[in-house]
Amino acid sequence: MAISEKRYAAETLDAEGNATKFDNLDCMSRYATAQNLQDKAAAWFVMDSDGKDWLDARKAFLVKSATIPGPMGSGVLAVKDAALAQQLAQHFSGQVMHFEDLRK
Repeated sequence: MAISEKRYAAETLDAEGNATKFDNLDCMSRYATAQNLQDKAAAWFVMDSDGKDWLDARKAFLVKSATIPGPMGSGVLAVKDAALAQQLAQHFSGQVMHFEDLRK
C-alpha cells in the first residue's frame, strides 16, 4: 500500500518478519480483524504523529477524533506520551485510546 502521509502510517510484521504496510492505523486494525491476525502477528507498529519514529502500537497513546485529518478519514494520531495525547485530545475534541480499544 502506498503511504500518502507518513505521520499516519502503520505496519505489522508476521512471524517470518514480513511487513505489511498501511496508510493508517484503522486500515491495519480492520485488515487484522478480517484476516484473523490479532494473535498471530509478531509485531504492530504505528508512526509517531511527528512522522519520525515508529512506536509499538500496543504501547502508544492514540488520539481519535473526526476532526483529525488523515488518509481515508481515519482520524487517529499516535504518540508515545500520555500528556501529549491528552493535549491533542482536547485540541481535536477527541478521546485517548489504546490499540486494543480499536481492535474491539
